[in-house]
Amino acid sequence: RLREHPRIGPVGAAIFCREAQGVWPGLRPYFDEATLRTARQLGLPATVDGLADRVGRPGDLPRLAAALVRSAHQ
Repeated sequence: RLREHPRIGPVGAAIFCREAQGVWPGLRPYFDEATLRTARQLGLPATVDGLADRVGRPGDLPRLAAALVRSAHQ
């Protein structure tokens, strides 16, 4: 539904969901295709549930997602 707003495309919506899942339980767990692709390349689980199982606290899901995005840009 975020993409219904002007100037919010798929990338902006993904960024919002990656970050907001830390405080908005209805979004958890959220990992977009970019984060899943990077996880696969790093030998981590390449599914949303597989990555979420690696996180101790739901509030840490955005940190893992952000780390995967940063790793993709290294």
